[in-house]
Amino acid sequence: MKYAVVKISGKQYLVTAGKELIVDKIDGKAKDKVSFNEVLLAFDGDKVELGQPFLKGAVVQAEIIDQTKGE
Repeated sequence: MKYAVVKISGKQYLVTAGKELIVDKIDGKAKDKVSFNEVLLAFDGDKVELGQPFLKGAVVQAEIIDQTKGE
């Protein structure tokens, strides 16, 4: 999958492999692996898959780099 739109903490994010992303607080600590299964859209370069509302069986996996507090 080249790109995906994923729902994380009630917000939608455009994600791609290797991209760092700042999101609202999620459970876990640095170096923890997390999975997000609320995938709304996936694009692999040739075709777009749209969920209704989510794609069945689609999962985006990530690693928590750090937990910080905003202003």
